[in-house]
Amino acid sequence: MCIFYPYLSCIAAEPSWEVKTIFGVTVSSESALEDYINLFLNFLYQIIGSITVLRIIIGGYRYTMSAGNPNQVRAAKKTIIRSLIGLTLVLTAYLITNTLFDIIIQSQS
Repeated sequence: MCIFYPYLSCIAAEPSWEVKTIFGVTVSSESALEDYINLFLNFLYQIIGSITVLRIIIGGYRYTMSAGNPNQVRAAKKTIIRSLIGLTLVLTAYLITNTLFDIIIQSQS
C-alpha cells in the first residue's frame, strides 16, 4: 500500500505522537481525529476530482469521434455537462469542509 500511496507511509509506520505532515495536513497528537478526517477528505477529493477530469476528457474524445452523429454528440455533451456539474459539486464540498474545519480549529484554540 505504501508503494502506491507514499504519503501514507508515516501513518502505517510505528505509532508515535510526533507532528507529521501528510498531503499538506499537519497531524499531531492534540487533534489527531480532526487531522485524519481532514486527510481522508482531501484524499477523497483528489480521487474524485481526478475521475471527474478524466470523464471530461472522455466526453471530449467521444464528441470528437462522433463524426456528426446527433445521438453520439448528445451523449458526449451529456457526459461533459454532468462531469462539470460533478466537478462543481466536488469543489463546493471542498470549500465548505475546509471552511468548517478552519472554523472548528479556530474555536478550539
